[in-house]
Amino acid sequence: MVAIANIDEVITIIKKSKDPKVAAEALVKKQWNAGPVEAILKKVGKDACKPLDIKAEYGLNGKKYKLSPDQAKAILELRLGRLTGLEQDNLNSEFSDKK
Repeated sequence: MVAIANIDEVITIIKKSKDPKVAAEALVKKQWNAGPVEAILKKVGKDACKPLDIKAEYGLNGKKYKLSPDQAKAILELRLGRLTGLEQDNLNSEFSDKK
């Protein structure tokens, strides 16, 4: 959801990176606008979906979100077809059902 909320900037970083490793490092380094993730995590609890072994620096911090290396890798492996409006609607619907 963070990647979708910031898709233009994510794509720019990926396109400007010389290889996937550099792209992943840039994605992890950035503080992202949390977008809809902020509202979702407020409902379920800031650490509700956070893996136990993940460092405290990753995840939601105020209105900003810091991606973990695993999340950056998943973004780089994401099929572009998942970014269509229908898939975004499906993700939003899935999270709305968590209320």
